[in-house]
Amino acid sequence: MQFDFFKGNETEQYMFYRVPQVLFTDEQFNKISCEAKLLYGFLIDRTSLSVKNNWLDKSGNVFVYFTLEEAKEKLNIGTGKSVKIFDELERIGLIIRKKQGQGNPTKIYVMNFTKQISKTSTQVVKGKVQTSKKRKSESDVEVKTSENRKSTVSKNGSVDFQKSKPNHTNRVILTESNQSYLSDDTHDKAKEKSESDGQTDLIEDIKEDIKYQIDYDICLERLDELGITTDTLDLVVDILLEPYTCKSEMIVNSQPLSPQIVQAQFKKISFDHLQYIFDSLKAITQNHRIKNLRGYLRTCLYNAPHTIDQFYTNEANYDLNN
Repeated sequence: MQFDFFKGNETEQYMFYRVPQVLFTDEQFNKISCEAKLLYGFLIDRTSLSVKNNWLDKSGNVFVYFTLEEAKEKLNIGTGKSVKIFDELERIGLIIRKKQGQGNPTKIYVMNFTKQISKTSTQVVKGKVQTSKKRKSESDVEVKTSENRKSTVSKNGSVDFQKSKPNHTNRVILTESNQSYLSDDTHDKAKEKSESDGQTDLIEDIKEDIKYQIDYDICLERLDELGITTDTLDLVVDILLEPYTCKSEMIVNSQPLSPQIVQAQFKKISFDHLQYIFDSLKAITQNHRIKNLRGYLRTCLYNAPHTIDQFYTNEANYDLNN
C-alpha cells in the first residue's frame, strides 16, 4: 500500500490522541514503557467523555472507565501486557484505580501530571489504600520513639503505637546497656530469640517484596483466567522465597546451584512470566500428571526469563502458518 504526501495544513483535519511530551522528556517518567505512555494519552482523551457524562465523585474529581479489553484492542497487545502497563501507570502515580465490586467496572482516576501533592494531603480515593497507607487525622501529632517506631498522640492524650517497616540494616539485637543485667544463660536465650524474631521479620518483608514483584493481587483477581488456585499461587511465592532461606545448594534443572545464582534469576520474574508458566502448565496437565509440582515450578521459574520470548515467537509462527 502506498500513501500520498501531506500538503499544506492537511494534518490539522484529523483527530489525535494527546500524549504529553513531558512523559518523554522528564527523567521521572523514563522507566515507563511507551505502551503505558500511550495508554495514559487514551485515558486523558477519555476524561472529556467523563465530563460530558458527569462522571465525577463527591469531591468533583473526574474518573473514567477503560477496560483491559479496550487496552488490548487499541494497543494490539495481550492480557499480560495490558495488566502490566496499567500497573506501571498506577505505581508511578499517574492513575488510581478504585474497584467497585459486584461485576461493576473499575473507576480510573487520571491524575494531573503537572501537579504534585504531598502524601499527607492526598484525599481518599482508592478504598482502603491512600497515598500514605494510613491517613492520620488533622488533630494527630506524630512522635518518634527510641525504638524507631511511630506513635500517634490524639487530642485526649492517648498514644497509639504503629509498627513501622523493619530496618534490615540497622536492627539492634541487644544493646550494651541491657546485656549487663542478663545472666549468661538468659543472655544466650534472649539473643537467640531476638535473632529469630529479626529473621522472621526480614523473611516476611522479602515475601511482601516478592508479591509486589509478581503483581500478586492481580494474580488473585485473575485466578480463573490463569487456570490456577490460590494454593498454587502461594506455592510460587514460597518457591521464589527459597533462595533467601536456603543455606545449601539448590537443585534446579537436575543441577546443584548456589542460592545466590537462583535468587538473581528469580528477581527477573514478573506477571508476564507467571502467565506464560501457567499457560504451559495447563497444556501439560491435560495429558500428563506432574508428580513433583514444586520441583517442576522451580525449574520453570528459573528458566522462564530465557524461554518466554522463544515460546511466544513459536506460538506466533504457528498461528501465521496455520
